[in-house]
Amino acid sequence: MKEKFMKILGTAGKTVIIGSAMLVGFGISEALNSFKKYNEAKVSIMPPTKMFAKTSIATNESGELLIIDKASGEFSIYSDSVGTAIFNLYAGQMYVNMNSK
Repeated sequence: MKEKFMKILGTAGKTVIIGSAMLVGFGISEALNSFKKYNEAKVSIMPPTKMFAKTSIATNESGELLIIDKASGEFSIYSDSVGTAIFNLYAGQMYVNMNSK
């Protein structure tokens, strides 16, 4: 009877140790994952700044804004509301520059 009890206790002890190890591993992985997400949240996803002298700006027939890289010819397209707002700012600045001379 005592031997059977010791055998069951030994099996239960091994099960507790393995279960504890699994829980600790899971806890560590969750902590690292949340730390990684916290650090990723701090990173800005802003596109690189395009210098004015190296780009051209235009709108297409749909009113979408096109920012064109003069060197490579690559361009980015922005929605019509963004395009109209930025193009109006750009045109206003050009108007001010022309009238100040």
